[in-house]
Amino acid sequence: MYILRRLLPFGVFSIGLELLYKTGLMAFEADKPDFAAAELLKTFGVMLLTTAIATLYMLIPYMLFLLSLPAARRNGKLDRAVTVFMYASFVFALLFEKTASFVFWDEFSGWYLEMVKPAYGQPIDRPTLDATIGFFDKLMRMLHPFMPFVTEEIWQDIAPRRDGESVSLAPMPEPAPCDETLLEQVELLKETVTAVRNVRKQRNLPAKEPLELRVIADENYHPELGALLRKTANLTDVETVAEKPADAASFIVKTTQYFVPLDGKIDVEEELKKLQHDLAYYEGFLASVRKKLGNERFVQNAPAQVVENERAKQNDAEAKIKALKERIATLGR
Repeated sequence: MYILRRLLPFGVFSIGLELLYKTGLMAFEADKPDFAAAELLKTFGVMLLTTAIATLYMLIPYMLFLLSLPAARRNGKLDRAVTVFMYASFVFALLFEKTASFVFWDEFSGWYLEMVKPAYGQPIDRPTLDATIGFFDKLMRMLHPFMPFVTEEIWQDIAPRRDGESVSLAPMPEPAPCDETLLEQVELLKETVTAVRNVRKQRNLPAKEPLELRVIADENYHPELGALLRKTANLTDVETVAEKPADAASFIVKTTQYFVPLDGKIDVEEELKKLQHDLAYYEGFLASVRKKLGNERFVQNAPAQVVENERAKQNDAEAKIKALKERIATLGR
């Protein structure tokens, strides 16, 4: 981005974005935006809008150049320019979505900060704070090509910098090996937390009201993440049980059955409707997977990993269907 801003004709993109950025900050000058999460989100929202508008400034010199050409040549040049621009816009949007939306909004802000934040009124420990600032530093470098000016401001503030240091000159983070097993376990944890939150939403239970969770443990349940599960889902207890509690809302993550005791708050009729709906969905899903695996051409020609993934989907769907039928039978007694 450092080089790109200098190569663009007349510096239109750089100057336009700089002006719009300053204007965006002035709009919130009375609020004194700081590093707090709410103000940070507001600033990023302004930058998303101003970056999109400023991109239009980049096209002005090209359009003036095209208008100066003869009509036939102008049309050919314009068609080529439109093709290149549309492709570049698609790639840019895709990269931005993966970097900003997935990595920053979802993984970092939506999950990581929830996992590491201390209890209300308690200070954060130094190792966690240092690690978090390190992650944030890397994210600013990754986001810089898409949101150059706000990331520069933030990058300068999160750590002491020497004169002349700039995020535009800082190296991009290098990919490194990761613990795939741990990542898979955390994904299951996130699905479990989301399911507990859905139970709260469906039954109008306040997010601040602690709940209990019961689980029939299997190979996809990882008790070592129990403390993190209790914290992120606001649970007082996660207990392993052998049988399904009757008066509880239920859900399944992969093949693991979970239950949220509701102490008389559960509407059996509504719960049965939900379970029947889920059962119909998974039966339809299983039928489509079996149809695919029953196709000899697919099994013989598809990569082995793709076929294996489909078989895993079949096993998961069969386990979910079995659990749902058992739960429906229990509630229907």
